[in-house]
Amino acid sequence: MRKIIFLILAFTFTLSLQAQLPTSNLFVFDLKRDFEKDSTYLANPQFLSDYNRSGYNNHPHFLNEEELIVSASTPGQVQPDLYTLNLKSKERTRVTDTEPGEYSPRRMPDYFNFSAVRMEYLPNDTLIRLWQFPLDRSSNGRPVFADKFNIGYYAWLNSRDIVLFKVQNPNQLVKTDIYSGQEEVIAQNVGRSFQPGSRGTLIYMQINPDGSTELIQYDSRAYFEDQKRKKLISGLPGSQDFAVLQDGSLIAASNSQVYLYRPGSDETWKMIADLSAYNIKGISRIAISPSETKITLVAQ
Repeated sequence: MRKIIFLILAFTFTLSLQAQLPTSNLFVFDLKRDFEKDSTYLANPQFLSDYNRSGYNNHPHFLNEEELIVSASTPGQVQPDLYTLNLKSKERTRVTDTEPGEYSPRRMPDYFNFSAVRMEYLPNDTLIRLWQFPLDRSSNGRPVFADKFNIGYYAWLNSRDIVLFKVQNPNQLVKTDIYSGQEEVIAQNVGRSFQPGSRGTLIYMQINPDGSTELIQYDSRAYFEDQKRKKLISGLPGSQDFAVLQDGSLIAASNSQVYLYRPGSDETWKMIADLSAYNIKGISRIAISPSETKITLVAQ
């Protein structure tokens, strides 16, 4: 595997980034939380994708405290490959180099494998399936489900249960047993971001007929069907992405602003950072490190 030194730039100047689709870039900040002062803020911004600032850099996920895995492609490249970015050594390592494209990499609960959505090209069809790969790169991987297709996004609940976003009309959010393949439909017409919550719950974004959104907590253990779903808060305008912290707090963004919401404590979203001074805008996907001391943002 080829290792490439990538440049991490401190924000000592205002970045000039072009918002040309599908251009997207990666930024990492320290996530600071002072519980005594009831304060949460971002510090020490760094630009991670200077090696490919005119390309596609997306779907970040922390494999550990120092290593991100991302989906990236250079301008003109048809489909992205997976790379790891080491925040300590400042190295970039190519993980996949295939004709199919790989998206949404995630470390699996067994800690020995990672998964990704792969777009596979056949003579007369295109398959979108979920694959798994060994972290030690000892094999080329295999599909998690050989016969489940059109999987746009996913989230691991535990080593047995996974939630799949099925791309269809309407789209469906489906809890699936990876051994038996048994499915339970959770919701329809949902956003692309959904995350495990506390005590086995799932938090997802419901898209209403009028275009408004709501963050819903789903608990499959509730006895009555009408008790399984609980609205937490309305979504931020123009945003489908969020992250969940260990205490149940939610982090989301709208354009250049980053917000925090604590269920049970806050009545509304509270802004914790305005990144417009850095010319960061159109913030989308959010990744939090395992210790919750770093946050990665995808933005224009």
